[in-house]
Amino acid sequence: MRLGVVYTDSNYGGSALVLTGGSGSGCGSGNGRDAQINLDGTWNNSVSSLTTLSCWLELWDAPNTSGVHQEYQQSTSYVGDAMNDRASSIALL
Repeated sequence: MRLGVVYTDSNYGGSALVLTGGSGSGCGSGNGRDAQINLDGTWNNSVSSLTTLSCWLELWDAPNTSGVHQEYQQSTSYVGDAMNDRASSIALL
């Protein structure tokens, strides 16, 4: 199941990383943290836009969902200057 997508460029451009979960997994859309992932390699500090599908996405500027963060309840063509190219982990809400 597709839960969300993050992109390396604004306006949903560049490389895309599809965030998926197993059958029956989904998110409560803001009702608590359902999953978290650390962004490694080329994805670390490279997110500029995102698409929310069945989850809200919360970007964090440090691994293990720590540090400064921003929550996105809808698809966002530019994550903003505070989070652009800074995300090191993502929480799915």
